[in-house]
This record gives sequence, C-alpha cells and structure tokens, in this order.
Amino acid sequence: MNKIIVVLLLITSNLIAQTNSKFVYGLTAIVNKDSKVDEMIKSMNLNYENLISGIEFNLITNDTIASFSINKKTVPDDGAVQMFLTLINYSGVLNQTKEFLFTEKKYDHLEKTYTITDIIYKNWQILEESKEIMGYKCYKAVGEKITINDAGKFSEKIVAWFCPSIPLQYGPMGYGNLPGLIFELQTKKALYGLKKIEYNSNESVALLNKNNISIKYDDFVKIIKESREKRKQMMNGN
Repeated sequence: MNKIIVVLLLITSNLIAQTNSKFVYGLTAIVNKDSKVDEMIKSMNLNYENLISGIEFNLITNDTIASFSINKKTVPDDGAVQMFLTLINYSGVLNQTKEFLFTEKKYDHLEKTYTITDIIYKNWQILEESKEIMGYKCYKAVGEKITINDAGKFSEKIVAWFCPSIPLQYGPMGYGNLPGLIFELQTKKALYGLKKIEYNSNESVALLNKNNISIKYDDFVKIIKESREKRKQMMNGN
C-alpha cells in the first residue's frame, strides 16, 4: 500500500511540474474590534466583510515559478474594500520562485515603477497537528514575520496549512518554502483559503514588466525614506 501511495505522489508531482496549475483562493477579513483602522473601514461600508468574502485570488504555478494575483472581476468598486486590500499589503501581481519573491511597486512621488526582490520567508515551525481540507490531509506550520520599513519594525504571526500530496513550495501572498502547497494561510488581517484546483490550466504565469527598475527590498526602503525626508525638508522650507 505504501508503495502505491509513493507512486501516486510521483505521478502527481510529474503532472504538476509539466503543466501550469491553477489554485483559486477565497479571502476572509480578520476584524479586530479594538482597531481604529478596522473601525474606519467599517464606517465606510458596514457590509465590507461580505464584499471581501467574494474576492478571489489565482495562484498559477509551474515547476520553476508561480504568480499570485487578484481576480479583478471579483473585486467590487468600493472604497472600504480598496482600503482593506491596501491594509493587507496587496499591490498587484506577485511572482515567486523557491528562493525569491518579486513584487511590483509604484511610488508616485518618484514617478517610477520598481520590481522589488526579497527572500522568501523560511522560518517556519512545522507541527504535528493536521486537518483535512478539500479532502486532502494538511499539516500546520507557524511563523513570525518581521517587517522593517521606513515606518519602523513590525511583527506578525502567520499560520499555514500545507499539503505534502501537492509538492509545490508556493502559497498565497508570496508565502511558501514548505514541503507542499499552502492550502490555508492566516495573517494578522486576512485568511486565504483554497477553493478550487485546476491542473492542466490554460492560464499562464503572469510575469512582471521587464521595463521596471529591479531593486532589492532593503534598497527600496532606503529610497522611500530618503524621498520622504526630502519632501519634509521642502515643506519646512529647508
């Protein structure tokens, strides 16, 4: 029986590697009643949580790269929804390899568009806890993401449920580097849950614009900080 399972896993792995696969994720808002930002969003639209629950993301993968992007057809034209998407740091297509994450950022004051390279999060602690999602056995992994930008240093707890039966080291919002596809990802503000799997997909991985300025994340943070300092000096007449 074990040999049969191993053979099936190898067949599945080869199938995924040879073709593009599409994984559709739903989105759930995690609301903190004590958060002033959450209170502000709710004041814009009392129904924003229901609107957000209809949003979908597509993860398109092959054996070397993946792209994670929002399905624009599922995004309502609503200010509260747009503010929430900004809050969860979604700014457009994310490209991901096993080692690196590539995101596109446009900083209006510089009038330039950048492709920012960052290292994939790796500090996972894999637990023995498991649960079934969509008929697949998934295992729990936890981590703490530290983000340093021009506004300061921030810590965020992350919970992922990954599936070894689908041996892809990808997941929502550029997270991955686990021994299996992430079926469910919980961050501070959002829960991403897998809804649909489509092998042999006709959709291709979405690549970022080659004309963007390539830059490392740390260097991009320095540029933004310097730009804001210059604007402050100009406003103060220095």
